[in-house]
Amino acid sequence: MSQQPSSPFSALCSGQVEESLHHFLFACPLKLQVWRSIFQTYISPLPPSDHDLVNQLVTIFACSDTPLIRVIQMPCTLLSTDQIFACTLLTIWQAHWRMFFNGILFLPRSALQRTVRSFSRLENELRPDF
Repeated sequence: MSQQPSSPFSALCSGQVEESLHHFLFACPLKLQVWRSIFQTYISPLPPSDHDLVNQLVTIFACSDTPLIRVIQMPCTLLSTDQIFACTLLTIWQAHWRMFFNGILFLPRSALQRTVRSFSRLENELRPDF
């Protein structure tokens, strides 16, 4: 059964935090768990604090001319940081709205698994056919 957002507060944070674009996409603790894992596994070592990570993500989102440099040894070498960022953002967006439209809880582990699967699909599409 679908729920309709009827409050200016975050549904994932038990109505404790006023929802904003910044919170909706990055700062919500459940979503930040996904970002933290993706950042650490696929992009580079984590910034010193969650606050620094959120600020870096917001900067990337707001300023397309601020490139995020990946550590070369990270997995999914065919994917750019923009592709990793976009896949993660899409998965988080979908997981959030699945809660409202399908009643499926936002679980960071599930969102992370879906993100990794999307990386794999995209990387397979980018592989040259021989």
